[in-house]
Amino acid sequence: MPCQNNGTCASTVGTSSYYNCSCTEGWEGINCEADIDECVNDPCNNSIRCINTVGSYLCLCHSGWTGRACNEDIDECIDDTQCYNNGTCINTPGSYTCNCSLGWGGSKCETDVNECVDTSVCNTSCINTPGSFWCLCEAGWTGKHCDQDIDECTIGIHGPYPDKGTCINTNGSFWYNCTTGWEGVPYSYLMAFASRIEYWNNPENQQRQLETLNSTLTQLKNNLTIDKTQISSSRIKRISAPDPRQSAAITGYMGAGILSFVFGLLLCLDLTMCFRRSADQ
Repeated sequence: MPCQNNGTCASTVGTSSYYNCSCTEGWEGINCEADIDECVNDPCNNSIRCINTVGSYLCLCHSGWTGRACNEDIDECIDDTQCYNNGTCINTPGSYTCNCSLGWGGSKCETDVNECVDTSVCNTSCINTPGSFWCLCEAGWTGKHCDQDIDECTIGIHGPYPDKGTCINTNGSFWYNCTTGWEGVPYSYLMAFASRIEYWNNPENQQRQLETLNSTLTQLKNNLTIDKTQISSSRIKRISAPDPRQSAAITGYMGAGILSFVFGLLLCLDLTMCFRRSADQ
């Protein structure tokens, strides 16, 4: 057979001496002996380059494309593994994009966004966390951005005697307007108490503080001993602790009285908001 490379041979009409070859794709010539260089006509789309082969060609496709001529888009989002941290994959011609969830960035949502770089995020200290942030609110403020005022007057700050005064809320704080004949606990104690409301509402914290108080009382009882060698009709020496420092030893009835007064005052500050003025005031 005169025709090569699977070409089809046909006799010329009216003679047996001549023939005609119908060549298969990729071949040419009288006998289909010549390879056609398809890359001359640039048959590849979206490709790096075209490689001519014997009787055919090969397209080296760019990322995101497939098919003989690199004209078929690859849907990278079909397996849902391209985007991290709950990002949404969106297919595009020859590629894809990731729509990142709040707090993440990068081409694949792999980068944590440090929200604390923007100082306006929190009205106080800001702590960056993976995919989010945390604001350390000052006393009197709450909310994710510490921008919500706590109304201390609605959550029991007015104490056990609300009829003795009026609690007035302010931005980030409050103050107590006592009725005539009553006066309030110093502002610093009020703010300390307000900032600890959530802490004290926890039963575990209440039990822990109760145990600490009982331990302190026991220690005070053990330390308040009488030095019997110093007892006389006019003088009694009480020692608060076996320590030579001036602040550790208090002599006489006055020293014991001062200790009792200070300890009693601390207890009173935890239990009441206003106390009755003395009659001579």
